[in-house]
Amino acid sequence: MPSANRFLELAAENAARLKDSRAHIAGLPLAEFRAAVRRTALSEADTYGTELGIPRPGAADDRPLICVGTQPELFHPGIWVKHLLADRLCAHAVVLDFSVDSDAPQDVAVVVPTMAGQHSKVRVRLVHAHRNQPYEAIPRPSDEKWTEFLDQVHRHLSNLPDGTIQESFSKFVRASAGIAAPDLGSFLVSARRRYEETTRYGTLPVSRLANSREFRLFTLHILAYAETFATTYNSSLDACMAARRRPPFARLALEGGRLPLPFWLMMNGRRLTLMAEQGAGETVRLWAEDRLVATVRRTGPVDPDDIAHLILRPKAIAFDVFRRLCVADLHIGGVGEANYDWVTTRVLSDFFNVPPPRIGILSATFHLPLNRPEQGSWRSPYPRREHHLADATFNAMDYRGFPFCFFARWDIEQVVEEIMGSSVVVPGHATE
Repeated sequence: MPSANRFLELAAENAARLKDSRAHIAGLPLAEFRAAVRRTALSEADTYGTELGIPRPGAADDRPLICVGTQPELFHPGIWVKHLLADRLCAHAVVLDFSVDSDAPQDVAVVVPTMAGQHSKVRVRLVHAHRNQPYEAIPRPSDEKWTEFLDQVHRHLSNLPDGTIQESFSKFVRASAGIAAPDLGSFLVSARRRYEETTRYGTLPVSRLANSREFRLFTLHILAYAETFATTYNSSLDACMAARRRPPFARLALEGGRLPLPFWLMMNGRRLTLMAEQGAGETVRLWAEDRLVATVRRTGPVDPDDIAHLILRPKAIAFDVFRRLCVADLHIGGVGEANYDWVTTRVLSDFFNVPPPRIGILSATFHLPLNRPEQGSWRSPYPRREHHLADATFNAMDYRGFPFCFFARWDIEQVVEEIMGSSVVVPGHATE
């Protein structure tokens, strides 16, 4: 894994290439469009941070803008490590975490280790969502529901002889008390940021960025060349298959004369695929299922107010392109986003005519201090701070994916420190 300086170098290299690009978005030079998007994103993140009482990213300046992000769930520490690593760069960069609250979970749950006679794991569910209902449209859990969820998790953890997991989870329980949030996504973001205590990066929900004037311009730009975009996108999927890689997305294919676009339309708390159909003259009609929702011009001046009444959200490919092309100097993603990169780089180079910005990929597997069952003990076989770095083969499939709130932040920080080869001081913790 590269040093922290290498991440900053990559950000600077990407920024220079994008600044010199001759590409345009909705008639605006890319550099001008990027500057507008970044101002909007940081302003919205500042407002969001104030509303939730979490850190704000600060104003745009000459520092690079580094982005991370994922769905606002109780994710595993292999995802959390990206946020903690990016937080180390805040002294030299503006760091923004995109909360992908436009994604739709089937349910929100955690996997919990337990020992009721023998070692096992159980799944405790917090919320079951309706089909295509995104985090932003799911109400935050009531205090009673949240307490019931935490109590269920605690009862299972209480069967474990090792108390370090319960200690971390109890801290999370205390941190999550009394949260005021408008939706489930914001509630879970706030709970995690409180648990982190001292991280400095900002957070912005994708839903808020997608409500911006700049995102509507980006949507209209793709809409104006929808057939070309679909051809480029589908060709990249064909290249995936030719390389014997599994395509990460579905194709964009005509359905009854309507072309699916890489965007969702929010209606009545659900996501519907936005589709385009050639209209009269130089117009295009936009549909969601059987509803005609807008008619816009494909030529002439671009006016984002033409679609201001639509609540648009990006699908995965659209957001990945927008984030890397229009917002970030460097995006640090995980393995899943590395799979997207096969498609994104071709869309950036062939549709937008831009050299694809390089990205950072960081992933890790962390294991709880659970011993091999044949040894008859649950005591960790590794020292407390070293077991994360061990070549753990015991139950690698069964015991991965536990939520971050079962782990101490300092343990994850120590692993990042050892991998990066650079020290970090976390306030409130003494170094050895």
